Amino acid sequence: ASGRSFRPNSFDQITTCSHAIVANKHGYRNVSKTVRVSIYGRVQGVGYRAWTEQRARQLGIDGWVRNRLDGSVEAVFSADDSLLDRMLTDCQAGPSVAKVDRMVEQSCDAPETGFRILPTC
Repeated sequence: ASGRSFRPNSFDQITTCSHAIVANKHGYRNVSKTVRVSIYGRVQGVGYRAWTEQRARQLGIDGWVRNRLDGSVEAVFSADDSLLDRMLTDCQAGPSVAKVDRMVEQSCDAPETGFRILPTC
């Protein structure tokens, strides 16, 4: 685990879990981090998944997002440090009608290339 914490508001520890070279529509790039993020608050029924997918695609981030049965949203993001930090900061704010109370990051494997919305789990 990295010793670095990302806390613009109420974040828990970010854990680095993979290093890889991937190809996407932006060409080859070094992926220095992949994190699984659980997002809590008013995040379902407010367009959070669609907003996350759009934002991740704009930034060229690989991964996925889905609603959880407990009312949270879960996402996996794989990107270089600067893009990942930007995505996590953007997720803390979310779409205008969302209210994020907290986000928790944990270890995970790198996802397939591209970004998609998965079914609720």
